[in-house]
Amino acid sequence: MMQTMSKEMLEWIKKKETLQLLPYHDSKGWSIGYGHYLGLIVPDWAKNGITLEYAEELFRKDILNIEIRLNEKLEIPLKMGNFSQNKFDSLGSLMYNCGTGRILKSTLMKKILVQDFKGAAKEFGRWVHVNGKVKEGLVIRRGEERRLFEL
Repeated sequence: MMQTMSKEMLEWIKKKETLQLLPYHDSKGWSIGYGHYLGLIVPDWAKNGITLEYAEELFRKDILNIEIRLNEKLEIPLKMGNFSQNKFDSLGSLMYNCGTGRILKSTLMKKILVQDFKGAAKEFGRWVHVNGKVKEGLVIRRGEERRLFEL
C-alpha cells in the first residue's frame, strides 16, 4: 500500500506556496498555481493564466509524483514501519518546495536510508538558500518541517 501525504500537510503546502493563477517568475524559472514549475519559458497553455480547478489538478499531479518517488526511495523504511506520517509529510513538503530530484540525491535522504533520523533532521537547515543567499522565509519553513520530522 502506498504511503500518501496527509490532508493537513497538503493544505499547509498550499498556504506556504500561495495560489497564483497567472505565470510568475521565481528563482528557478516560471511557475503557476501552487508553485507548479513551468520551466524557463512559459508554455502557450499557461500564458493567459489558469483556473482554480486547473491549479488544483496540477497540485494533485505534483503531489502524486512526489508520493510515488518517495515510496520507491523509502521502500525499506516504510516496510519496517519506522518512517512515520510526520516524517513522510515533512519530506514531501521539502521535495515540493526544493525539487524531487535534488532531495532524492541529497545527504538528507542518504541519512534517512541508514535510519539516521537525527542526522537527517539537521539537514533541513541546509535547504534555505536562493541563488546563494539565505532566505528568512525558507529558514522558517525548514524549521517547521524539521520540527514535524522530529515528532
